[in-house]
This record gives sequence, structure tokens and C-alpha cells, in this order.
Amino acid sequence: AITIPSENNSRPSSANSLSVNNANKQQKIEEDEKIKLKEEKDAYLKELELLNTIGSGTYGKVVLARHNTTKKYYALKIMNICDIVKMKQIDHVRNEKFILEDLESPFIIKLNWTHHNMQHLYMLLEYVPGGDFFTLLKQKNRLETRQAVFYGSEIVC
Repeated sequence: AITIPSENNSRPSSANSLSVNNANKQQKIEEDEKIKLKEEKDAYLKELELLNTIGSGTYGKVVLARHNTTKKYYALKIMNICDIVKMKQIDHVRNEKFILEDLESPFIIKLNWTHHNMQHLYMLLEYVPGGDFFTLLKQKNRLETRQAVFYGSEIVC
């Protein structure tokens, strides 16, 4: 036998209706918060004066930036989204972000925030003058044992 629900049984209960409304309201609040955060980051990006390129890579560059109000210096990593996708580096970039967000070490550059628009991904990093480890390795080609032990211990500790 087939049971045909009565009109009363096919309507959601008022408790069920309330939970759906609450979920919809929560989703709307979360969407509004995301939009507000994006607008704040857009505004913050406009407050940065881009001074000069301090590094470049396969799919982006790092620019020395100064905040107009605080006069604090940052390294702004700007990556081209199309290049990242073309070179199949999405996971690599995503992992870089997650690792830098989670790390807290005086020996690793601090990631302040990330942002994106239709063309670029941005990583606002602390600015540390003097270059990076990769550049040092390129210049020296090879580290002496004492240097390798020093840099290795700095990273591990």
C-alpha cells in the first residue's frame, strides 16, 4: 500500500523551519563578513606604496612596500593566478600559505595576510633586509660544513 502524506505532514514543522531560517541567516552573516574582510584588504592594499622589486620568480615577484600611514615596510609577494594555474602550482602555493600561517619562528618570515583579486594572489610578508637563503645558496653554490650546521640548526630549533 502506498501512503500519501496528508497536507499537514508535507509541511515542515515550525522547529524545522526555524532551523532552516537560522542556517540561512548564519550563511548570510558569514558571506557579509567575507565581503567586509575583502573590502578591508582591498583598502589596505591601496594604502601600500610599492617601492621597488626585491625578488622575482617563475610566477610572480616580491615588492618592497611601505604602508602610507604607519610607514612600516613589508615584502608584498604578488603572484599571477594564470601563471600558477598554467604551471600546475596551485597546491604548491596553497601549501606555502598554510605553512607560513601555521609557523611561528624568529627564523621564518611572518605572513601577515593574504588576499586576491581576479588576476593576482597577494602575500603580505614581514620585510627582512639582507636577502633569503635561496639567494645565499645561489651565490655561494655550496656552504661550508659550519655554515650548513648553523643554518640547519636555526631552522630546526
